[in-house]
Amino acid sequence: MSKQLVTLYGKGDICWRRLSPNDFDAMKEMVTSQFIKREPLSVALELPVEDALVGFVEHSKACIMDGYSICAYDTTNDKICGMFLNSGPHTAQKSSNNWGEGLELPLKMVQLFRVLEFMSKGPEKAVATRAGDAKFMKGEYLIVHDDYLKLGLGEALCKKSWEVAKDQGCKYFFAECTSTFTTKIFNKHGAETLKVVDYSEYRDRISGERVLTKYPEPHSIATLVCQKL
Repeated sequence: MSKQLVTLYGKGDICWRRLSPNDFDAMKEMVTSQFIKREPLSVALELPVEDALVGFVEHSKACIMDGYSICAYDTTNDKICGMFLNSGPHTAQKSSNNWGEGLELPLKMVQLFRVLEFMSKGPEKAVATRAGDAKFMKGEYLIVHDDYLKLGLGEALCKKSWEVAKDQGCKYFFAECTSTFTTKIFNKHGAETLKVVDYSEYRDRISGERVLTKYPEPHSIATLVCQKL
């Protein structure tokens, strides 16, 4: 499997590798300094960095421990410039990790994860229904550093993650795309849209109140997508 992702003309290449526990600090930095300031649900909920440390970072650690999360690095300076944190392989009957058990999440993180669970585990049980007995992987967090935007790196990380999942015997790759840009990548490669959540209409399943009123344009919807491998 090729290590090259993107060619930097006049410079070196951007290559990829799997993330390991040695990358926890780099992951934490990417999540807190890059991801939460652009991720639409985080923006809509005005998520504090302290909350992200409890929620996103702990979940990301569990993804890395699964062994199939990947990063992109610049060969000119070995800087990690992007990540796709993935969980799995899963089956509809068994998840690969139980990272949240016993973890008391901040209220805003609870609300954020409710939105995501409504997409994948809601009344339609969309992921379980589509996966059936097949193995699948889930894309959790796609992150590209500000300095490496508009190079096609997000798409390259998606395509490489699909290859990694397929090599593990997975039939499907699911992702809860909260960003219009991520949704476009999956749509470009023929992914099926299983569910759409309109931020302006979403209501908390417990309180019944609208909670996503400050989402950043053009990110007005979240989509649950399924990439067949």
